[in-house]
Amino acid sequence: MACTAHRTLALLLTLTACGDDGSEDSSFAGATLDSTVTPPQTDPQTSEPTSSTGGEPGTTTSDDTTSTSGDDTTTTSDESTGPICEPGQPNCVCDNGLCVDGYVCMGGSCMAAMVCDGDVEVPGEGEDQPTPLDDISDDDDEFHQTPGILSGAMDTDWYRYHGADTILHTSEPTVELLTMSAGMRICQFIECDAGGVALTKLTCPDGTKFAISGDLRPGCCHSAGFTISDFDCDGQDESVQVFLRLDKPAEDTCVDYEFKTHF
Repeated sequence: MACTAHRTLALLLTLTACGDDGSEDSSFAGATLDSTVTPPQTDPQTSEPTSSTGGEPGTTTSDDTTSTSGDDTTTTSDESTGPICEPGQPNCVCDNGLCVDGYVCMGGSCMAAMVCDGDVEVPGEGEDQPTPLDDISDDDDEFHQTPGILSGAMDTDWYRYHGADTILHTSEPTVELLTMSAGMRICQFIECDAGGVALTKLTCPDGTKFAISGDLRPGCCHSAGFTISDFDCDGQDESVQVFLRLDKPAEDTCVDYEFKTHF
């Protein structure tokens, strides 16, 4: 009986020891599984760690912000200001007081010009293209008698002739208005053959007004006929080119005129 009791005690001690070992193994295995850490995922194209804070896989919040900002700041416009109005063209601002043919500068804009029957268009509308008259000498038996028409208050007519200084005669550029409108103006500008514009000197008669043409020729203007008797050229020869300008009628209508000029 004593032997049986000792064997029973030994069996109990053995079972107890085996149960403890099994419990420790089970606890250790569980601890090992719980402590396993999953490595972070990487983008196969950039090798950069992907964000773990929402959004689509493989994208970051900063990229989304940049893309949105770019879309917001990019603007396009289909608005047009219309065709450009070039100076000097019809219904546009004048080009330094000038307009295309058929238009005149009025109030700073190019407006349709009045054209009257019989008016001289080109040449005749500018100092650089005056209507040519025959050459004459300072013999007063030689003269021009010329009719014309001004198409409104903005129109200007130019004429040119050459006056030759000859022996036994006196050179005096003279113009007479045979027919005119009240307020109309006529000017005579001269340029000496000897010395040109730079050496052409003159004194305007009483009642007239000294003027300089667009090409810097000296002259005189008046609302009636007049004679330039006091002028000088370089040397003894007083042959000159005479430029006549008629303009500024009192009424904006078709104005007939006629003048006579001699040298």
